[in-house]
Amino acid sequence: MSTLEYYIEHLEGQSELLDDLTFSLNELKRTKEIIKSLLEASRQKEEVKELVEIHAPIEDTLRILHNQYKLKNISINKKFKAINSIIKGNSARLCQVFINIIKNAIDAVGDENGVITIETLNKDDGQLVCVITDNGAGMEKHILKDIFKPFFTTKQQGKGIGMGLFIVHEIIKDHEGSIEVESNQTTGTAFTFIFPCHR
Repeated sequence: MSTLEYYIEHLEGQSELLDDLTFSLNELKRTKEIIKSLLEASRQKEEVKELVEIHAPIEDTLRILHNQYKLKNISINKKFKAINSIIKGNSARLCQVFINIIKNAIDAVGDENGVITIETLNKDDGQLVCVITDNGAGMEKHILKDIFKPFFTTKQQGKGIGMGLFIVHEIIKDHEGSIEVESNQTTGTAFTFIFPCHR
């Protein structure tokens, strides 16, 4: 980045080259943000809890997963309606939750006409609700009771080991939250997370 910045400042009269260098610099800045998000997601700080604005780990997750959905015909709809969106938790661990859920949604909707909606809102009692829905291939009802069990998976062999949703469940429990899931094979799947708000 420093090298590009140097040449952008010192090159004159070569507009096409300057445009290319400026584009490259902007892409590197975007890459820097993705790496920052990945580092935040990978840091193991389970014992450290602080005030977290819930939309921050969601945005980090979308940056991390961008390359997985940008080449597919998938729309990401963000409906951030929560007025009180502060919880006490660990940003990296929450990012891990959203990566698991949104990655599963990307896999479920496939390559065409996929829609993933991420909505936040406050309940009347003040609790924070985050709902992630997709219009992909849902799950049969008899499967739903087992999805949070360790090593349970509906994916083909070699595609998953069945720990993702178990880890999600444990992280949400550690954040004093709860999870609800609704799914059917015609309309898709919805995961609802409920957290106590920090006032």
